[in-house]
Amino acid sequence: MAYLHLFTKGTNDFAYTTQLTAGQFISGLPIIIIYFLLFELNNYYLIINTDFVVAVLFNAIMASFLVSFIQISVQKHTTPVNAVLIFSLEPIFASVIAYFAIGEVLTKNGYIGAGVMLFAIFVSDTLEVVVKKIKNFPLFIKKN
Repeated sequence: MAYLHLFTKGTNDFAYTTQLTAGQFISGLPIIIIYFLLFELNNYYLIINTDFVVAVLFNAIMASFLVSFIQISVQKHTTPVNAVLIFSLEPIFASVIAYFAIGEVLTKNGYIGAGVMLFAIFVSDTLEVVVKKIKNFPLFIKKN
């Protein structure tokens, strides 16, 4: 997130965002393919048919490239810390969508985990404000 913030800060160029996204995928794809061939191929039985190709293309274009492009486009409007906090909410959003889409219900541990994540985000987002308020409290005024 920090490097993405450095690369996108102050730019509104559509071509630059597209190049950055394409560069990420072009450099990452060989690594993923090599890893899959070395470590995961024996664990899967692949049937390459039309459904498989459509699913792979959909996930590659819509769920990966398009989402990364949107992320890179709007990254300049927030801080890296806020971006990480937003991304840490992904499992919670996925659970809520899964509940409404297919009726999936979290376990007790799932609810505890979601609560801990939400609490951590709340603390990290409000801690700076609280610390500033405490430092300005009359009892903590430094004497020269």
